[in-house]
Amino acid sequence: GGMFGTDSASEVRVMRALHGAGYSVPAIEAFEPSGIVLGEPFFVMEEVPGVVRLDDQGLDDIIRSVADLHRVPVSVLDASGRTAEQVVSDNIEYWRRMYRAHSPELPLVEYAADWLHENLVPTGPSVIVHGDAGPGNALFDPQRGLTTIDWEFAHVGDAAEDWAYLALIRGRRIMDGDAWKARLGAVAGVTYTPDQWRTWLAFKHLRGACVNLTARTVFERGPRRTADQLAIGVAVSLRSLSQLTEITCA
Repeated sequence: GGMFGTDSASEVRVMRALHGAGYSVPAIEAFEPSGIVLGEPFFVMEEVPGVVRLDDQGLDDIIRSVADLHRVPVSVLDASGRTAEQVVSDNIEYWRRMYRAHSPELPLVEYAADWLHENLVPTGPSVIVHGDAGPGNALFDPQRGLTTIDWEFAHVGDAAEDWAYLALIRGRRIMDGDAWKARLGAVAGVTYTPDQWRTWLAFKHLRGACVNLTARTVFERGPRRTADQLAIGVAVSLRSLSQLTEITCA
């Protein structure tokens, strides 16, 4: 709803692949790809019981679930055999193409994408990345355990994408970055250098600057025109661009 051109087919493919690999995601019950029924493709997934938890055990379980995701073989989604370096380069260009499809040229975005090509280095082998991991996208149920939802940003990438987003963007309302870094190290053995944290945070801000522009397209084209979409498409996108520029132009 909030972003333009969300690829339902890709999300279904990811969820089915992970479900088949034994990872805890909702089962896909039906997929309507034509757009004839509702005007756009959609899927129906099983109802998942559970609640969002922000207590210590709940946060640790989220961290473990992300680490478990990164251990799922990449081949269930991508059998191309791309190198980790090629995956990083492809992902930078994916977001650059997205912004170009929804905006006139933005020199700061172009500069930042070029900067990332020069400075962003894989932290290890490619993994399956959730893209929006953290509190709110994990439901806890006593019988079922933890189920991860909202897979529209999932793709093959670098594990640092999820960790930087969780520790430095999505999780900042719960505790600061240093506390998250310490917790990631203690629970999942995740450790990065300051430069690695900085460059992967820049990559996540590139995504934010580019993908949030698409909400403006949703607002402009309708039919569901809301103030939220306009705010995301302008103010939130510019905020990401500002934070991206602080890193890349430092």
